[in-house]
Amino acid sequence: MTDASHSHKPGKSRAGRTLYNPRPHAYLDLLGMQRVEPEAGWDSQTELVVDARLVNPGGSTAHGGAIFSLMDTCMAGALRRKLEPDEFPSTIESKINYIKAAKLGTVLLCSSRVVTKGKRVCVLQGEIRDDQGDLVAMATATFTPVKIKPAK
Repeated sequence: MTDASHSHKPGKSRAGRTLYNPRPHAYLDLLGMQRVEPEAGWDSQTELVVDARLVNPGGSTAHGGAIFSLMDTCMAGALRRKLEPDEFPSTIESKINYIKAAKLGTVLLCSSRVVTKGKRVCVLQGEIRDDQGDLVAMATATFTPVKIKPAK
């Protein structure tokens, strides 16, 4: 996949938002997610266009796994911005509510924030809205910071 998410230069997402992508991320690139500069009140925002690769077998609405991946990735990004350079957010548990189906071609924006950050347990919340501003999903999750071990 070749798009603006591979660039480290300031740019725009497919929906025209300012990109925030400090480093390449293979999983985001695989699904077509783009991190964008978060609006006030949010620690992280990630955008996803529902394309043919991400829909249910019927071919018209986003697969729940794609929605969940967007939520989990965005929440991890929110926490990552608050961790030390040698720490990585790891999901312990997550609860998602699916509110509305996202149709093929819809631009989704996931917004997340850190509710509380402890040394071992961090709680986050997030929501996904479609390009009409309607709530598609909401979630809470628990993460733990994990020390990154240097590659040998």
